[in-house]
Amino acid sequence: MLLSRFLRDRKGGVAPLLALSVLPIMGAVAASVDYSRAATTRSAMQSALDATGLMLSKSAQELNDTALNQKANEYFKAVFNQPQANNVSVTAQLAQPTQGSYKLTLNGTASVDTMFTQIIGQSTLDFSANSEVVWGIKKLEIALAERRMF
Repeated sequence: MLLSRFLRDRKGGVAPLLALSVLPIMGAVAASVDYSRAATTRSAMQSALDATGLMLSKSAQELNDTALNQKANEYFKAVFNQPQANNVSVTAQLAQPTQGSYKLTLNGTASVDTMFTQIIGQSTLDFSANSEVVWGIKKLEIALAERRMF
């Protein structure tokens, strides 16, 4: 009887629904803060990898794999300044797909500690970024033409 009267009553029907929906809404807002921090850090990593790739493309042909990775880490650390990023790792690989052309591939990985999604058991957000620089030397044919007007 009390339950049927409760179900028929239309006064304040929104309050219980709002009370039930507050937790998921607050959880989604909190998770968006963590994902926003990770996306900002990943964007900064992508920019730093692009800058590192362009800088390394000048001298990558003369470096061996160890020196290439060392230079890549030096350039990257000089450009990438995100204190919230943890376990930052950068690897560089130079390939020569065809004679006279080069391809430098940079891969970066890192993680960001979460502030709010720790409640649901996710303590870090891992992400990665890639950058690729391709250049080559091709033969160039130039024709000079002179036009005379009489």
